Amino acid sequence: MIGGPDAHGPSISRRCDKTAECDTVAGYRVSRWNAATRAYQPLHAGLLSAEPRACTDTTAARGTTHFYTLEAVRADGSVAGTHVWSCVFQDRVRSKARPEVAAQRPRP
Repeated sequence: MIGGPDAHGPSISRRCDKTAECDTVAGYRVSRWNAATRAYQPLHAGLLSAEPRACTDTTAARGTTHFYTLEAVRADGSVAGTHVWSCVFQDRVRSKARPEVAAQRPRP
């Protein structure tokens, strides 16, 4: 699992290395911690298919740390495995340097 923010929100890329277990997985569920309800809540209806292997939380608030679970779910609804991660979705704006600041920079 590789998790981190991209331009649109926290994201995760997944892969399954345990072939025998992977063959039993019907889909995936991504959930985010909701502090108000004190529970993880799915970010989508149903299960995500095995493809594509990445997803992004486009509803995440900037400037906040979010906590997630990724569950590999079998056809009978049981969980084959769970991965937990957190991501800081920073609220930073990149801007061009102001002319007065650029003028003060040392030159090589």
